[in-house]
Amino acid sequence: MEPIFDKHCKLVAWLNPQSNYVFSTRMQFVAFIRGNALFSPRSRHLGFFMNGIFRDKRVGAVAFLRGSSPGATPATPATPATPATPATPATPATPATPATPATPAGSFGSATWDELIHG
Repeated sequence: MEPIFDKHCKLVAWLNPQSNYVFSTRMQFVAFIRGNALFSPRSRHLGFFMNGIFRDKRVGAVAFLRGSSPGATPATPATPATPATPATPATPATPATPATPATPAGSFGSATWDELIHG
């Protein structure tokens, strides 16, 4: 599991890099990644995942994986096709709390992690 941090370097979720499923800090399935798009468990398009950065639909940076930096805002990709809704995965064990990362260079958008995930 890879920790996901918000713009304040607070742990907000976990990414399983093998399945591309995103889990809350309470290990609830909250999203999945297909290509560079982020979807809710019911296949609603939430935003994008690009180069280790979670972005809203306007491609504003919202959260990041350790070692990733928002950098310049990229062009907005085309809206992705809606994928099939995946089966709900088994709840994984809660990983140990990671060390707080350094604040990455670059700018973040105004959306919070909760706004990205819950609309």
